[in-house]
Amino acid sequence: MYPISANGRRRGTWHARLAGSIAAAALALTACSARAENTGPSVPATQGCVCRGAVISAVPVASFSAAKLAAGLKSIGLGSWSTLVHYGVDGYRVLYRTIAVDGSPATASGLIVLPRRAAPTLRVVEFEHGTMVSRRDAPSVNPQSDGQLAGLVAASAGFAAVAPDYLGLGAGPGFHPFMHAASEASASLDMLRASLAIAARHGHHLDPQVFLTGFSQGGPAAMALGQALQHGADPRLRLGALAPVSGTYDIAHAEIPAMFSGQIAPTSATLYLPYWLLAWNRIYHLYQRPAQVFRAPYDRTFIANARHCQAALAAHGAHVPVIDVGPVAHNPSLERSFPRLLTWFQHLSQTHRVRSVTSHRHRSRARAAHHRGHLQAFPGRRIGLAAYVACSACGRLADAGPGG
Repeated sequence: MYPISANGRRRGTWHARLAGSIAAAALALTACSARAENTGPSVPATQGCVCRGAVISAVPVASFSAAKLAAGLKSIGLGSWSTLVHYGVDGYRVLYRTIAVDGSPATASGLIVLPRRAAPTLRVVEFEHGTMVSRRDAPSVNPQSDGQLAGLVAASAGFAAVAPDYLGLGAGPGFHPFMHAASEASASLDMLRASLAIAARHGHHLDPQVFLTGFSQGGPAAMALGQALQHGADPRLRLGALAPVSGTYDIAHAEIPAMFSGQIAPTSATLYLPYWLLAWNRIYHLYQRPAQVFRAPYDRTFIANARHCQAALAAHGAHVPVIDVGPVAHNPSLERSFPRLLTWFQHLSQTHRVRSVTSHRHRSRARAAHHRGHLQAFPGRRIGLAAYVACSACGRLADAGPGG
């Protein structure tokens, strides 16, 4: 999530200078890594001595009745989210085992929120959070973070909510590999595995079909995790639906050009590009001295990332609309989008339950009808992308990774 001023408009000046040769190297790495790192074979749940997804600890961090949660949302200007509140909720900061960027053993943390309801089986909504620079702003730590607020509301709507902190944020050690889709996907997948154990401890079973969403940085993180699930990364989990919001899907051809053309707010670019270069330099060694990087000015509206992602999906046979939620800045786009996408997830859950009790003949007709219109629209722009990417009729979508 990008920092914004009190009135919601992002301001500031851009002082960085980016050396041409370094920019070219960074762009090349961006283009290939988004495609290659997330489409290879999945890493098994157990790699050497790493029991991926094993829970180390689970600490209660949030507990609300439905009434208290609804009132709290209204008090911070999220009244539109309060309409989704139905159940009391309990949230836990979970520390679990995963892998680092190089595949070595690591730990990470995240938030799991469960509704106070008797239903033994819950459908999962996983929320991938936006950009943050402090580990204290992670979903499992900060009550005002996008991840914690989204998790509380999703759980209160009847889902099991999962919000990974990613590597190096929250209670996880080390540096955060910002905008590194492969590690975002691996940490998020292992968080899903941990959620199976946490849910069981509280008397719940999680439905294998997972609904994914994410905001800003979390947009491509959700896409990467969706691709991993689609490729069978864990036989216990499947991609159910995908609805990312205002994501940075194409760094090379949308995000970086917009930074230098004046299309992105200077404050955001001042944070975003240096953060990304510093994080990736630790992984890919893009430059030797800080003096080799930093520059340029910009503006405030920008949805080229979503358009590029839409085109990439269409090239793979998935025709998905970009949804317009109005002339709002980056952060407010999540406020407008989340109730709509969560309502869509609820609709998919109800549709799935109805299908499960129909006759085999009726299911066959439903399957045929579904294939005639495989992807269906989710109305509106800045929400990014949303579509029926999988359902009980066919369970999968044409291959669609982040950026192509």
